Amino acid sequence: MLKIALKQRLSIYADLRKQRRLATKRSLFYGKNKAAKIGIYILGTILAAYLLIGAISIALAIKKDPNPSAEILSLWPFIFAIDFFIRFIGQQTPAQMIKPYILLPIPRKVCIESFLISSIFTEGNFIWHLFFVPLAIMSVFPTEGFLTSILFLVIYQIIIWISSQLYLLSRTRINDHLLWWCIPLVIFTIIALPIYYDGTINIGRLFDFYKNQADNITKGSLLYVVIMPAILVALFFINRKEQEQHVMAELSKKQTTTSIKSVSSFSFFDRFGKIGEYMKLDIKLMLRNKHPRKMLVFTISYVVIICGFYTFIMDDEGGMPNTINSNLWCMISFLMIGTSFAQRIMCYEGNYIDFLMIHKDDIYSLLCAKYYIYILLTIFPLIFSVLAILLGKWNILMVLAYFIYTIGPLYIIVLHAAIFNEQAIPLDAKIITHTNTDFNYVMMLMTICIMAIPVIIISLFTLIFTENVAYLVMIALCTPVLLTHRWWIRRIYSAMMKKKYHHLESFRSSR
Repeated sequence: MLKIALKQRLSIYADLRKQRRLATKRSLFYGKNKAAKIGIYILGTILAAYLLIGAISIALAIKKDPNPSAEILSLWPFIFAIDFFIRFIGQQTPAQMIKPYILLPIPRKVCIESFLISSIFTEGNFIWHLFFVPLAIMSVFPTEGFLTSILFLVIYQIIIWISSQLYLLSRTRINDHLLWWCIPLVIFTIIALPIYYDGTINIGRLFDFYKNQADNITKGSLLYVVIMPAILVALFFINRKEQEQHVMAELSKKQTTTSIKSVSSFSFFDRFGKIGEYMKLDIKLMLRNKHPRKMLVFTISYVVIICGFYTFIMDDEGGMPNTINSNLWCMISFLMIGTSFAQRIMCYEGNYIDFLMIHKDDIYSLLCAKYYIYILLTIFPLIFSVLAILLGKWNILMVLAYFIYTIGPLYIIVLHAAIFNEQAIPLDAKIITHTNTDFNYVMMLMTICIMAIPVIIISLFTLIFTENVAYLVMIALCTPVLLTHRWWIRRIYSAMMKKKYHHLESFRSSR
């Protein structure tokens, strides 16, 4: 790497940041995102209100505590875990953004450093201060003074930055193989070890352990003052090396061809005519191509892990009330598959969209085929839900309500994303495809709505009537959508055909 002065390095950072802002404006999603961002900002305001309310509630609960900073810092394992996993919704890795700059006369390490620094100082890494700052003002400052308050905020900010760098490292490796999920799982297992100190699960012991560590931190223990920034710096340089290796490995990969020894015909679907042919095409798309296959395996694995964890490991006696707990886990297990496909529906087909537009109703048949394939994929959470019912974890009406909502309204909403998705995703790309750098806020808003609808319905009718009545109401509301799915898909097809030439132009330009 060429040695360059600090001033030149900072200039490169500034220029690359400016280029990324211009790239966002050139995105095919830019015009659509303007309207969707308004909804995201509204939801962000609601989230900020919840964070403020949570901060006030905690501050009032510990107002008599002589050492509130240690009490609040004992929450860091939970905040760290929430922050880490929520990043999988939309945060990109630097390797996804470096491809357009790889041929410029800029040292690769400097280019990657620019994106790593941007990921550290992004606005999302400071959202948690809507929670931390009120706590510092209301609890820490009156009892322990100004310096301790500043130290408290700095510590939590470093924790969030460590979460950001750990996410980038884990996400890059997980793109290689799902077994790299072991990285975060091992780390969070080590963090949670105090729960199992004497062989029994006791969440209070976790708080006590980290409260004692927080006491040392707030008292200025040299070990903790040095070790936390050292972890952050180490992760930064590890990330720089990992991102560079992955980018160069993918850019220099060789095209390989393999002989197909056997071809699966999936003759069972022949009885369904043209829709059956497209069902076979969709199955082969997911099984034979690298990008869709990894997405499918990742989603199913995630559902199996979530369902298995709740069904066989988690104990309802601790934590949230049983009703809220079971509702949350059941909803996530069913909705996970649908929400994961919402971001990419028709994006893979964008590579050969010209052929699909040739004959009348081909897109309609393809959308019907996708709908039926999604229903087949819902078998995985349904199997685990049967086990959960037999073990007394879930209510049969609750499972039925979420199942019908998933195969009815949820998948219909997901299919509507085909009207808005206009970027083709390469079938074999991993991390550096340029289409991954344009975040679609329309899809993000749609995903949030998908998750919010059942929560609103069940919460409202449970408040007015009973839990079982709420499930029956949701079944009654969702069943007509399920029965009329062909009509809904026809409406989606008509809307796509009205924008036929716009879709063709957008998909071609994004390849």
